Amino acid sequence: MDANPSKIAVGDFYEDCTCQPRVCVLADHDADELAGISLITGDVGSCSVKHCGVVPLTAVQAVEIALAWPPQHIIDFARENDQLVPIPGNRVPVEVAQAYRDGLAANPVPAYRLGRVQADAAE
Repeated sequence: MDANPSKIAVGDFYEDCTCQPRVCVLADHDADELAGISLITGDVGSCSVKHCGVVPLTAVQAVEIALAWPPQHIIDFARENDQLVPIPGNRVPVEVAQAYRDGLAANPVPAYRLGRVQADAAE
């Protein structure tokens, strides 16, 4: 995967400015616009390629991020600053976000799904 955001095309995965992994459905680099479907919420969102700091992802990276939502660094930042954790469409206490992540880590289903994606990517 090319690390240059200006190379993101329809069908590619990227992380947007809200740290959500998305699959690109519109790439208009002349108009400085990317639009993609969130792997977390299923909503469509758009970003500026130049100003939003989008990051190209592989399929494996996108699934890893989606299965470990919200990102630990966001939980830690919210804890340090006594804030709620922003999640798509809502804001939750740090304890709720941490319990969700801990539950994912203890659940064999996400680990199995991630293992399948990684195996498919290796083939």
